[in-house]
Amino acid sequence: DESRLTLATHPDIIDTLIEAAKVKHEMTRKEISAAILNISAMTGAHALLAERPGFLGLVHRLLTSSGDPQVRAAGTVRNIASSEGARRFLVDHDGGALLAAL
Repeated sequence: DESRLTLATHPDIIDTLIEAAKVKHEMTRKEISAAILNISAMTGAHALLAERPGFLGLVHRLLTSSGDPQVRAAGTVRNIASSEGARRFLVDHDGGALLAAL
């Protein structure tokens, strides 16, 4: 769990995942979706991730894709939604787009 929190708080890792996901490469998106699902499994990371500029946009892009990235993005939403303090970011993101995509 400590390593997940370290990943969530590292100044460059989440930003790198956000940028790398912009590449239209299926294997890259699969691996990024696996990474963010894994990181989001740590309760202490939920608010950090939800507040990170671009992170929920990444989750939304993956959620509106198909296959493993979509399933993993739904798992990431589930994980973050389990924290009351982070839940409002999911609801508020882009006028409720994340919830609509579910």
